Amino acid sequence: MNAIPLSGLARRLVRDNILTEETAQNAFQSASSGKTPFVSYLVSENLCDSAHIAEAASDEFGAPLFDLSAFNMEMSPRDLVDIKLIQQHHTLPLYRRATDYLSQFQIQPIYAHSMKSNSIPALTPMPY
Repeated sequence: MNAIPLSGLARRLVRDNILTEETAQNAFQSASSGKTPFVSYLVSENLCDSAHIAEAASDEFGAPLFDLSAFNMEMSPRDLVDIKLIQQHHTLPLYRRATDYLSQFQIQPIYAHSMKSNSIPALTPMPY
């Protein structure tokens, strides 16, 4: 296998000693050839913990993380948003204000597997 230059998240994972350069290159090539997202491949092959990926991606790209375990999900509005819409748009409703303003977090696809570790990127509230 030819060595490919690593960039972005792959480079960051190597720099943070989460993956070796060889492992990152092999994973990147395997993910590319299998048409699988790099992060999905790392998590599905147990090459890296999703929490480490989320933290490294947060640092690399400047996206804040939100520890979902710190949030009481009983306070989340139930049946306000169809589960299909939540999955389609990668959003998680957190609370609804009396002024019909729904605060939610948008989950970037790169972080979708990080939900296993209860860490998701936090974005600003969105009007509903």
